[in-house]
Amino acid sequence: MEPDWYYAHHNEPRGPITGSELLALERSGVLQPGTLVWKTGLASWQPWSSVADHVRVAGAGGADVRSAGPPVVPAETGGPAAVEMAVCAYSGQTRPISLMVRYGDRWVSLEHKQAFLQSLREGTPVGRMAGVGELSYVGFWWRTLAMVVDVLVLMIPNALVALPYYYMAFRKALAGGLATTTDPLHEFKTMDGPMVAAYVLMMLGNMFIPLIYNTLMVGRFGATVGKMAIGARVVKPSGEPLTYLQALGRGGAKLLNMLIWAVPGTIAFLVGSVISFGSGVGTGVPEDLPVAMLAGLLVMLVWSVVGGFGYYMAGWTRRKQALHDLIARTVVVKKFPV
Repeated sequence: MEPDWYYAHHNEPRGPITGSELLALERSGVLQPGTLVWKTGLASWQPWSSVADHVRVAGAGGADVRSAGPPVVPAETGGPAAVEMAVCAYSGQTRPISLMVRYGDRWVSLEHKQAFLQSLREGTPVGRMAGVGELSYVGFWWRTLAMVVDVLVLMIPNALVALPYYYMAFRKALAGGLATTTDPLHEFKTMDGPMVAAYVLMMLGNMFIPLIYNTLMVGRFGATVGKMAIGARVVKPSGEPLTYLQALGRGGAKLLNMLIWAVPGTIAFLVGSVISFGSGVGTGVPEDLPVAMLAGLLVMLVWSVVGGFGYYMAGWTRRKQALHDLIARTVVVKKFPV
């Protein structure tokens, strides 16, 4: 082998040395997977891990690599004058040092600085950080499981804001306030002021409690309880964590996705109930109300299947993104790549 390789040692080029000597440096621990190496013909410095297999194959047919000692040779004239590249400890990509910051004996590219620090706060070992090109996206069924967990978590606050309305409705029923009528919307038309306020509170709570929950959890921890349960987190496509403002934007996009699914379904339920109740499904007497509600539920079920396309998108998009992910430009990834 010709001595045409250089390697970076404390940001200074050493060499030229042969491929066999590079392998000896690897065995002695001097050459790490992220150590930069270079030879004539390469466009830029490359991490050792990206060329090691090639050097091993070349060495297998050449000199006995076991006998090579670990040389420390200053760069000769004609070799690389300076090392201006380093490997980002987060993404594994090679970047100019001028676009990086130092963390101990490592370098981190500026675009991944926040993601790197967030991962350190979470206790992630540097070697297991999910950087660009290494993101492992979470699929539809795992995300569905996470959503079920979040729904269970939100049941408590949602039930608390709904409690005043159902309490008033229960008292009204006990007092005989539920009149016998053929109008399925009678109860809504006859609600008094406090009951209307309680109903509005319930509806607003069902909308904004998930928004607040998603914003705070994703902004602070990078994941909701459901995503924590499956070992996932929400990040930018670059792998960086979201700020609170970005988490709010994603929460708003998620609310929009939920409204696309829920609001038309609710309207379909009401329309289906009214049409079936008043168009001769039965005899037009109050006993036909359950039949009307069943018809409304069937219509709502159909829309629930069709209207959930914003969530189904996580099953076929390249990065497993649902509609709200595409709007907010986020992805859901495994916390630790396999």
